Amino acid sequence: MIPVSDLMQVQHPGYRTFIQSNTMSAMHYPLFFDYCICVSERFRHYAYQEANVLINENSLMHIIDCIKQLDDTDEPEIVLPLREQIRHSCYEFLEHCNDMSTKFKSPTSISLFYNELGQLVMQTAFEFAGVQHE
Repeated sequence: MIPVSDLMQVQHPGYRTFIQSNTMSAMHYPLFFDYCICVSERFRHYAYQEANVLINENSLMHIIDCIKQLDDTDEPEIVLPLREQIRHSCYEFLEHCNDMSTKFKSPTSISLFYNELGQLVMQTAFEFAGVQHE
């Protein structure tokens, strides 16, 4: 049995940021993204442990790398391509989260958790980068 609290990383300080997503300020973005990395790593761990499946999906890391680059510049020739990369990677991560959510029938809260995580990563990254929703 996979412990839901470990999958959701409830002991991580970023869990509170996830729970209070509606009030997340920009200063909490690094903590939130660190939390997302930990959640993704735990899913990978259990996927390998329980089903011997290796997951090499890296869209979250690409989002974070692009955000770091955006934070260092305001040059349009750099910013505009980074925004498009963030948009693309966010949709990839959202798809990955939707896929993760389908792996659990019970409890239903874990499926909802992964879907919400993908949505919040997209919302946070888009807000930081100034990307418009399609």
